[in-house]
Amino acid sequence: VAGLLYKITREYSLRRQAEHKALLNEHKYKDLIENSALVVHTTDLEGNFTYLSGKCKELTGFTAEELAGENFLTLVEKSWRQKVLEFYQAQKEKRSFETMLEFPIVGKNGELRWIEQSVVLLQKNGQSIGFQSIAKDISERKFAEKLLADAEQEIKASQEEYQERLQAILDNMPMIIYLKDLEGRFIMVNRQFHQTFGTDDDGVVGQK
Repeated sequence: VAGLLYKITREYSLRRQAEHKALLNEHKYKDLIENSALVVHTTDLEGNFTYLSGKCKELTGFTAEELAGENFLTLVEKSWRQKVLEFYQAQKEKRSFETMLEFPIVGKNGELRWIEQSVVLLQKNGQSIGFQSIAKDISERKFAEKLLADAEQEIKASQEEYQERLQAILDNMPMIIYLKDLEGRFIMVNRQFHQTFGTDDDGVVGQK
């Protein structure tokens, strides 16, 4: 009887230690999530929030309590909602384990931000039960990309305008004039060139 009592007491003590260790690990895990610069959240299969880390307020302006039970599409910018919905419906139907998507959201104060979101499809006993997501604010990167694209467009427009002016100058000269690259391919020819040889740009430009 003493041996049996000792065994029971020892097993109870080990179980309590294991439960305590698991609880400590859970607290460490939650602290890690809450102190992360990323927003961690989970939803059910319909996209309704079931958990959000505290950082969601910095990203959206809403607290976790305000968003609990709401559908994630309420944050997505209107013109993107259908695209985002179809993307995650496809992940659910194809049972894709993990996906990555960039899309804009609108915060509580109406501010537009871009996020990069990694989403894992949660499964239990072979059945899909929801989504676990990590969202990162990439607004600054998107802003920089737009500035670069706008600058490239302006440069391209300037180059096209310069080329049109140069072509007009060459076309008004009475002699044959053409430009070639270092490989000997025609870059530009003037009107007198075409009149003399009976050609056009489509048959000459880019050819040797």
